[in-house]
Amino acid sequence: PDPSISMGVFSGIIVGLVTAGLYRRFHDIRLPDYLAFFGGKRFVPIITALVTLVLGALFGLIWPPIQGAINAAGQGIVALGPIGTGLYGCLNRLLIPFGLHHVLNTYVWFQLGTYHTAHGVVTGDLNRYFAGDPTAGNFMAGFFPVMMFGLPAACLAMIRRAQYPRVAAGILLSAALTSFLTGVTEPIEFAFLFVAPVLFLIHAVLTGTALAICTILGIRIGFTFSAGLIDYLINFSKANTSQPLLLLLIGLIYAVVYYCIFSFCIERFNLATPGRGGTTTDSRSDWILPESQRGPRSGEATAGAAAPERVSTAGDADERLAAELLAALGGQENVESVEGCITRLRLFISEPGRIDEARLRSLGAAGVIRHGKIVQVVMGTQSDRLASRMKQLMKQSDRQREQAAVPPASQDEIQGRR
Repeated sequence: PDPSISMGVFSGIIVGLVTAGLYRRFHDIRLPDYLAFFGGKRFVPIITALVTLVLGALFGLIWPPIQGAINAAGQGIVALGPIGTGLYGCLNRLLIPFGLHHVLNTYVWFQLGTYHTAHGVVTGDLNRYFAGDPTAGNFMAGFFPVMMFGLPAACLAMIRRAQYPRVAAGILLSAALTSFLTGVTEPIEFAFLFVAPVLFLIHAVLTGTALAICTILGIRIGFTFSAGLIDYLINFSKANTSQPLLLLLIGLIYAVVYYCIFSFCIERFNLATPGRGGTTTDSRSDWILPESQRGPRSGEATAGAAAPERVSTAGDADERLAAELLAALGGQENVESVEGCITRLRLFISEPGRIDEARLRSLGAAGVIRHGKIVQVVMGTQSDRLASRMKQLMKQSDRQREQAAVPPASQDEIQGRR
């Protein structure tokens, strides 16, 4: 066997997807009575083991040429120098709406390049950087000017150009601080991705140029989580960190560039960034805020005015919004599972055709992304909290149905128990 042939993390991703699919397909399977013990969920590990054996043999045949192509592509990117890092930075941002940037990052950070240490061979730009490779870190350094300076400056531009500055500030100030400190940028990017996609395209190009410039200047620094101040300070004095102070100067330049470009585009093209564009239900600018902090929707109930029928649910604003989201998704019975991340609800839907996208947008969704039965609803920074409330409502509904299915005890049965 050739020890250099390895699928790395891709094998884990593939097995995870296959296992999830097999579970959904076979978790409630019924077998003949003499095999009934192995039915249901017990059948899943059995079928998974058999399928992965077949996959192992299959990928043993098809993976070597794929790995050769990947290695050649990686070497090509490295050979391109600053153009290669620039292309990577641009693609990294462009893939964010589809969630595929993790696939690109997985290869670049954990498989690109090799570095020999006393403990063995280390691969990937991130791994090599922390192993002490003096040539690693150029695929990470360029993110610091964008995440620490560029995007916070873009937030300032959106606040300054907002028709409703208080709404915009409520959305963007905390997101800017999060980006500066930790390098988490999704709350900012999803604040303008769907309402002003031209700005997101510009942002992707600027990210690519930042990585290219850092490569040209020989700046190298890495991160464990993301390109924020915390990681910058932790890795500032690392032996193989190169020219970290120059990174701050580049960051200040990018802050000016982001501010000027965002300000010009917002004014010139009248882009509906947070705090702009009125309060129509289809293009709300305060979608990222909790419902309790949003302004009135256009046409929403005023005294004596007709309003759309809304779900009546006791509890706080989050609970009411969670109930309305479930209704817009086709009802609780149509939602098989729900999870929340930084800015999105990630759902598995039984019948996607029952989803009411217009109603979801009226509830504050900035976008609805569909991939078959897998649906993502962009609800901003409240997504994780809403997912928890939706799960609670679904569990309550399940318990109520179970209780309703149990027939009440007759009077004779009650007397018999006594």
